[in-house]
Amino acid sequence: MDDIEKLRQQVAQHPDSVVFMKLAGAYRSAGQLKDAAKVLATGLKRNPKFLKARNLLGDVCFEAGKFDLAHREFSRIIKAMPDDIGILLKLADSSRELGRDDEALDLYRKVLDQDPYEEHAKKYVESMAEGAHAPADALEETLHSPLQDEMEPEMPGMDEESTMVLEAPVFGAPPPVAPAAAQEPEPAAVDEDAALVMEATAFEMDTDEA
Repeated sequence: MDDIEKLRQQVAQHPDSVVFMKLAGAYRSAGQLKDAAKVLATGLKRNPKFLKARNLLGDVCFEAGKFDLAHREFSRIIKAMPDDIGILLKLADSSRELGRDDEALDLYRKVLDQDPYEEHAKKYVESMAEGAHAPADALEETLHSPLQDEMEPEMPGMDEESTMVLEAPVFGAPPPVAPAAAQEPEPAAVDEDAALVMEATAFEMDTDEA
């Protein structure tokens, strides 16, 4: 029995534990980003304030080229930890990948306000000041962040519904909005488990096309 299968069994036996983080990490290491995202999304439904899991989901989305989803997850974390350099850098990188250069520049400058010698931020501030769009390179895994070492505080004032990571459609493109005059009645609530399968499938299809 391989490690992933062992971890899957542990998650099945203890669905409310945080062992799902290890399973997601194993999937990520194996390059199975869709499976990693699905495990993290399911875990975050049970533990919506678990910032370490949300951070990992952001990393998985970034690696899969889902920069808008990565940006969303890092944005949620930064609300609880506004001065965390590691998350500021990841948020800046996802902003840059989305073409939001002004937003990225502001975030990189916030990093340099805390650490004037931070090379990653310094590099892009200088290149953007010269009018160049620097090529992307992944943040080092060793980047310092309290998220790497300790359990996160709860997000104040946020209920489970507002912090759930599965907002349809999570891994696919948002549905087109019909003109106001042609709006149809609001559809009935979608079963969460069915939505999870649909979103994971969309994530896989989008990743394959990338």
